[in-house]
Amino acid sequence: MAVEKNDKYIVWKLSDLARVTTKGEQMKLDGIQMRIRSRLQADGKNPNPRYLVISMDEPYINEVIEILKKHKHWG
Repeated sequence: MAVEKNDKYIVWKLSDLARVTTKGEQMKLDGIQMRIRSRLQADGKNPNPRYLVISMDEPYINEVIEILKKHKHWG
């Protein structure tokens, strides 16, 4: 998997996944997602966390990064 050393998350656009995966692959991904949710729940964590995803190509990204830095969520 091509992941950068400091990456914490992988984000796949659902429409892209649907275009390039088979039904069998989608079922495998669903199974992995279910196992992750089960583990989170067993660990007493939210099994359905939600995240905000912002493309680094957006013209306002530097403002977003500054806000994240201010709250110690960047770098």
